[in-house]
Amino acid sequence: MRRLIYESALTDRLPSIFSGEWAREAVRYLSIHQELLIGIVAVLFLLSVAGGKKLNRLLLALYGAGLLYLTLLSRAPGTRRISLTPFWSYRLLSGSLYFQRQVMNNILLFVPIGFFMYRLSPERKTFFSPALVSLGVEVLQLLTGRGLFEIDDLISNTLGGIIGCAGVYLWDSILQRIRGIKK
Repeated sequence: MRRLIYESALTDRLPSIFSGEWAREAVRYLSIHQELLIGIVAVLFLLSVAGGKKLNRLLLALYGAGLLYLTLLSRAPGTRRISLTPFWSYRLLSGSLYFQRQVMNNILLFVPIGFFMYRLSPERKTFFSPALVSLGVEVLQLLTGRGLFEIDDLISNTLGGIIGCAGVYLWDSILQRIRGIKK
């Protein structure tokens, strides 16, 4: 019952272009998808922190394959579309739960890329690696017609990667201080 009320409250906030049963299904899907994605990110973070370089390479390769499937291979080919207007979806965040979830999913999707890359190469330039991966995905979407090349996706994905890098950096810094105090 509580879930139905929650879903109703979410779908009632959608703009009129997202009305009807399709909109309700989209929000339900994004809601479940986001909860699953948060769980996966948490597990991958723990594995990344606990593992060495070999495990992080393997996890990065597996996650990269999953990311490629999710962003390209699972989509039907269509027309090539491009949106070069920065922050257009961010402007719609306050009025649309659909866009809130879309932006959040794009951020969360690249958090693991950030912490795997930082684990493999903890240098400052690593913070820019997620941007290059995101650019690669967006270009492939444009070339294959499987998705929309969007500046907003580049921004959200890069932010997610930076959050991932920063999370591992902070974790390592905290552990170093704790170990330094114990000595």
